[in-house]
Amino acid sequence: MKKLFTGFLPFMTVLMISFMILHPQDTLDAALQGFMLWAKVVLPALFPFLVAAGLLFPTGMVDYLEVLLEPIMQPLFRLPGCASLPTFMGFTSGFPVGAILTRRLYDEHRISLPEAEHLLAFTNNSSPLFVLGSVGIGLFGNPAVGALLLCVHYGSNFLLGISLRFTHPNVQHSTSHQHLLRKAHAALREYRRNHPHSIGNLLGESIRSAFVSITTIAGFIVIFSVLTRMLSVWGGMDLLSKLLTPLANLFGLSSQVISGLSRGLFEMTLGCQATAAAAADLTSQLMVVSLLMAFSGISIIAQIMSIMGNVPIRWGRYMLCRGAQIGLSFVLLRILSPFFLEIPVFANQTLAEQTARMLYSFDYWTLSLLLLLGSLLVLLILLLCMAWRYRP
Repeated sequence: MKKLFTGFLPFMTVLMISFMILHPQDTLDAALQGFMLWAKVVLPALFPFLVAAGLLFPTGMVDYLEVLLEPIMQPLFRLPGCASLPTFMGFTSGFPVGAILTRRLYDEHRISLPEAEHLLAFTNNSSPLFVLGSVGIGLFGNPAVGALLLCVHYGSNFLLGISLRFTHPNVQHSTSHQHLLRKAHAALREYRRNHPHSIGNLLGESIRSAFVSITTIAGFIVIFSVLTRMLSVWGGMDLLSKLLTPLANLFGLSSQVISGLSRGLFEMTLGCQATAAAAADLTSQLMVVSLLMAFSGISIIAQIMSIMGNVPIRWGRYMLCRGAQIGLSFVLLRILSPFFLEIPVFANQTLAEQTARMLYSFDYWTLSLLLLLGSLLVLLILLLCMAWRYRP
């Protein structure tokens, strides 16, 4: 799949340059829309997590977690304890933090290639802030829809992570769970003794690394926003919608949501926005939105491929995992819908109203920090449980 992207890139580059020359106003509008999405939603939602995650590596906390949380990660996912970091941060922060942390663990030889592929497949999720705020409140005008989609999205990814434990050998990273807390403290002390750092250097390096990552994400969002506009103006989206109609009919999806589906295959947020605005039944809308969240869009997949770089990930296998998550999402959506959808939904808003509600439905800076605190509290609870269970 990586060769397909590489071979297709020169052709798309020529098309985009031609579009920028022929349609400068459309290009400017699309780029501005992508930049505003990044500035209002992605930057405040991801930047604190990237800085915090960057601080955990040089302070030795990854070594500490590797020892202490292995009794949880091994039975659940057949992964080492250090994999708990991309797992928790990926589920609480959103795309593509899971990929960034997975790449760092692989570069430091803490995980093998099969374990990296396993982590990559289920730790890249939509942010809870995006699902609850932007989609639930901003697009559908209903917190219950956001809660339903969050359970479906995270539940399907969690089940995928558990099922993937059977696809690679069980490598025991620890021989004994006796005196686990003592071993974790020893690993932390050993790391700090071998890697002395000053607080100022650690914080500065973490902020610089997070800034590089977040600006790279901004570039992807802007470029794919322009690409989506180009395909819309030149009729590519209409052609794709016609090609997707038989497949959508197979799953019983309303024809009105096909346009949102075609846009979402390239950029998930734009697809969710178009789907929520479609004059269609709520079931079709939720099926398409859950499908797009599970697939994540070519924009997100390209970001993940860029982050993993020259790591020999089997991208065909990764796409099969996306398909498996889509199937699990449909099953969970069918099961959970009756428990959530009792409140009227106001989905058919104008595009301007949707954009405003999506961007301003939450104070993303405040809530992203609260969510970061929540993820750290979950880690703390797990650490305390392990300390009590395997106390000397």
